[in-house]
Amino acid sequence: MNSLSAELIDKIDDIKEKITTQEYIALCNIANKIHKKIKTISNNNIEENRINITFHFLVGRTYNVTIMNNFTLSYFWQILSVFHINERDTEILYNGSIIRCNYEKIIDKFGDINELDLHVVRKL
Repeated sequence: MNSLSAELIDKIDDIKEKITTQEYIALCNIANKIHKKIKTISNNNIEENRINITFHFLVGRTYNVTIMNNFTLSYFWQILSVFHINERDTEILYNGSIIRCNYEKIIDKFGDINELDLHVVRKL
């Protein structure tokens, strides 16, 4: 089993006594789907790596997340949607360059990296 999948299963097992049986089954089903997806991606000869991403906001706040390098750039916007931030009125900058919301893979855009610092700013 992929180490990320195993880690997810361990987390679910850690909280299983704090949730209902139905919630536990639902989480296990989700973990299984994630494992299958990761396994499919792995079989396509894509080297999986985790990337630690730090989003820097203008208000001085930061948000850290770890994702896989074979996710697409549009996934950044999925992460930021938690903060009700979207690509219509916000830009993500990397070294002063705008990162577009598209389906290019992170590894293709940035290469094989372990960390990524991104700045979230309002469009003018």
